[in-house]
Amino acid sequence: MKKEFLTIILSTIILTTAQYFFKTGANKLPNISIQLAIAVTLYFAAAGLIILALKKRELSYVYPLLATNFIWVGIISSTILKETLSTTNWTGLILIFIGISIIK
Repeated sequence: MKKEFLTIILSTIILTTAQYFFKTGANKLPNISIQLAIAVTLYFAAAGLIILALKKRELSYVYPLLATNFIWVGIISSTILKETLSTTNWTGLILIFIGISIIK
């Protein structure tokens, strides 16, 4: 069980990194950039990890944990990309964290 949990968390970190690269790559459109290629590659890697987790655990366990991705994205958006998150955004992220915390 612990291994699957770590696999899911690792997949969310990879997904967050992919989303960061999607954002930085999107800023360079209409040119295709290496960031977009990295993003797609990371998405496939994360999908592989999610499939491995689903092989061992129920969908009802895996998918709620994938919501940690929203928390990571919020942190990356505000710290690295210097985006401003509203109080509503932070409240939503806290509620997601609480929801994830009570999953068995």
